[in-house]
Amino acid sequence: MMNKICRCLFATAMLSVCCTTVARASIVLDFEGITPVITNSGPSTLVRIPDGYGGLNWSGSTEQPYANSNHSAFDDGVVSGDYAAVFGTQTTTVTNPDGTFDFISMWVTGGWFSRTATVFGYLNGVEIYSNTNVVATNGDPTLYTFNWTGIDELVFPIVQDGFNDDYVVDDFTIDNVTSITPEPTTLVIWSLLATLGVGFGWRRRRRA
Repeated sequence: MMNKICRCLFATAMLSVCCTTVARASIVLDFEGITPVITNSGPSTLVRIPDGYGGLNWSGSTEQPYANSNHSAFDDGVVSGDYAAVFGTQTTTVTNPDGTFDFISMWVTGGWFSRTATVFGYLNGVEIYSNTNVVATNGDPTLYTFNWTGIDELVFPIVQDGFNDDYVVDDFTIDNVTSITPEPTTLVIWSLLATLGVGFGWRRRRRA
């Protein structure tokens, strides 16, 4: 009888092993609170944005402190707070390894000179959005609205305009950042299975 109950519960668990997609509400990433790297000469002015910031993974981008920066060209790009991000000197990718997200908007400013940046949005490796005319004006923050939904990767290619190709990004707004979590009912079923398994083993030992 116990064997039959275990088999039924196991089958139920197999059917119930599913995941819930949890979406977080809109969030504005202002690049505050990222701890600067301390060097022999003091805090570093450029700090890599860590994976997990805003629920996303970041590659090829750095964070530019405003208050401690010697680069006055970046100061004008800070829209809120004391910090902003710096893109352009290398290809920057922003990904959600656990699902998708919506890219709503960002403020951009030319770092040293005005320049034109490009942004691509991907889903499962397929390009579904692009904007090749994001003008980063030196000294003048500009809000660009994208409203790209259901992507899992953003790519900001390197800007090849010559010397000092960087541009400043701030108040990077995203929405519906999804993550995958097990259903609570699944966890309960597996806990019951584990308990029954221990009890069944103990009962068999008693009979032996």
